[in-house]
Amino acid sequence: MSEQSVNVEYVKLSRLTSAILFILTLGVGLPLIWLSVWITARSWPRTLSFTGIELRGGKFIRWDECERLVEVVTVMRPVTVTRFDLHTSRGVVKLPVERMVHGNAVMDYVVSHVPQDALVDPQE
Repeated sequence: MSEQSVNVEYVKLSRLTSAILFILTLGVGLPLIWLSVWITARSWPRTLSFTGIELRGGKFIRWDECERLVEVVTVMRPVTVTRFDLHTSRGVVKLPVERMVHGNAVMDYVVSHVPQDALVDPQE
């Protein structure tokens, strides 16, 4: 990735999945799921740049504000979901790698720009 701004794209919920959820929840569950995802996604990155991260909620976080990068693994048998939380003085930026179109490239960019002392050893 270059040093210019990088737009972060996310995988969308398929229409088939949406239709199945709509039918199974009698139309009530799908809007609630969309609302919860919209609220959660406000702390996801929209754009990465040389100076920092712009979140989907409009907030801008500079790289030097980053304090810790932590891997969060959620296991709900048979599904395991991994994301990274970037802790800053102004809150937590959630990096759902599996929901990103080019998640590994985005994480490489983030790791190369956060301060080295923000990288947490998984054994800690």
